[in-house]
Amino acid sequence: MAFTPFTSNALVPHIACGTPGSPARVLAKRAWDSGSNTTVKLYVAFLLITTSFFFLDPTVYLPKAVITLASWVVLAVLVARGRLNVVLSPLLLLAYPSYIMMLRWIHFRKYSTGDLLIPTGVTTTICFILLLSESSDVMERIANRYIQIMTILNFMAIPIFFGVVLNLGLPYSPIRLADRDVVCRNYFNLAVITEDTIIQTDHFTFARLNGLFEEPGMLGTIMAFLLMADLALGPGHRMRKAILLILGLLSCSLTFYLSLLFILMGTMLRSSGGSRWGFWAIILLIGAAISAFLTLPDAEYGVNKLIGARLAAMYAGDGSSGSSSTWDTGGKAFGQEFDDYMRSATTSELVFGNGPTPANNDGMYPEWSTYRATVYEYGILGCALGVLFPLYWLIVRPLQARQFAMTLMLIPAFLSLYHRPELFSPYYGVLYAAIAVVLLRKQQTVQHRARVQRSTIEANATPTPAR
Repeated sequence: MAFTPFTSNALVPHIACGTPGSPARVLAKRAWDSGSNTTVKLYVAFLLITTSFFFLDPTVYLPKAVITLASWVVLAVLVARGRLNVVLSPLLLLAYPSYIMMLRWIHFRKYSTGDLLIPTGVTTTICFILLLSESSDVMERIANRYIQIMTILNFMAIPIFFGVVLNLGLPYSPIRLADRDVVCRNYFNLAVITEDTIIQTDHFTFARLNGLFEEPGMLGTIMAFLLMADLALGPGHRMRKAILLILGLLSCSLTFYLSLLFILMGTMLRSSGGSRWGFWAIILLIGAAISAFLTLPDAEYGVNKLIGARLAAMYAGDGSSGSSSTWDTGGKAFGQEFDDYMRSATTSELVFGNGPTPANNDGMYPEWSTYRATVYEYGILGCALGVLFPLYWLIVRPLQARQFAMTLMLIPAFLSLYHRPELFSPYYGVLYAAIAVVLLRKQQTVQHRARVQRSTIEANATPTPAR
């Protein structure tokens, strides 16, 4: 599929009237800039409303209807203000939510009225399509502002986390999120730590940081995506990148650590000369900090419990030690349960799914954050439609544009669908926008070089008048 740019000068008001710097042109440009700023704010507002902050949890704080209504209102304003450049690749995003709603109506007896009337992911999908239709400048400002706000909101979780580690006795409020039985500690509405990740020792308290989210894996995944997007947008904002890195490390998220490995490899591939020395300096600094931390009393024990035991459990596939990559039904790992279902399912169930798990009464209670839930509920076809656009936009398009370093960094973003297929999450849209900015810049550079080369050839071909 040939690449069609998501934007053109049609999105920019034609202000050719008057000479450069004339009052008419200046006023027209100022009006456009003002409208563009409002557009950026609307997009960022929508992305923040649909972000899974713990204080937006519908089971504890805000009813789901309020959040849904707010997202629809902001989206309606965006649709009314925007001009959509219809191109094929963003419209691929509509295939998955449309398929989901079709299957829900086919299995309507198994779904609630709310599930049938409120389309899953449609508002976010429309927002993504509109976002990828904006100019590269607008997309870059949206991504930058969202990353900046997310960094600021989660920053205070870092000193609070170290206060917990050092046993400073910080006050907290116990809360339960997302209808889970697990109790979380809410520190001043600025940081959340899940009780079952806390390990008390004689000297320190070890734990996994949730930030402003319901569980640490979510913080790690979001920080990984935002760090990828930030690096794709350019080398600036170093302090912001450092904060994202620290938040991801403190989450003890295996997804973040895997992503960090690919990010470092991609950064090294892209770096050269002095930048490469700076890259190795960062590696040595991280290594020295980890080595120094492990010399502290009980530190090795805490790391083994929070990371090592989870790696071992994931490798063994026994669902123990809080490994959320398996389903645990009656003490039996879901891997075996899922294999049994795949062997006994009919062709129709394999292709089109079996509907929502609670309504089937077949003993299948899936972990919400695994791709197997998608295969079970929506079938292999639904799973394939879900990965279609991420595969194209995260892997195929960067490879076509010969952005090999960026492709290497983006591989974990695609692989994360295996464990956390949250296709309608705002951080996907921000990452898509950052990639679009890079691709458009590359295309503009190629076009500029072609114009310069053509002008040079035409100039050389013009005969010199005889004297």
